[in-house]
Amino acid sequence: MKCKVESCDQQTAGQSKYCREHRVESRKRFKEMLAQQAVDHAERDNKFKELWKQACKAGYAAALTANQQIITAMDEMTGQVFEPFPICGFAWITIRPGNCAFANWLKKNNYGKTNSYSGGVQIWISDYNQSYDRKLAHAKAVEKVLVAAGIKAYADGRLD
Repeated sequence: MKCKVESCDQQTAGQSKYCREHRVESRKRFKEMLAQQAVDHAERDNKFKELWKQACKAGYAAALTANQQIITAMDEMTGQVFEPFPICGFAWITIRPGNCAFANWLKKNNYGKTNSYSGGVQIWISDYNQSYDRKLAHAKAVEKVLVAAGIKAYADGRLD
């Protein structure tokens, strides 16, 4: 067989589709491509890391300024009134699609997990004890930063 390069009349070397000379050039280009991909991947990881740091910072700031709804509980049998406490609940952020580069980065760095029920990658807000209002404020602030960066993110929560 002849070399794949049009201007070359040499026979192919081994199982390659190139002659010996062009095979060396092809391997060199391939190795350069792999090195460039590694650099691009590292840059993308750093960009995601900074974005996540920025989103978390916004989330914590929003949670600290959130207006909490306070309730008071009373035991109906004894009439004992307990100290007021914030309403309880959960909050999370869902990233869709679950196989986009950012979602894969979240999974790789253990920030989120694949949600097999509703799809995407979910990030649970586990800080702030059981305070629903703070968790939801955190989730919505993170969503806002990620959406501004072009990532499809959705904040959600539910009362306990």
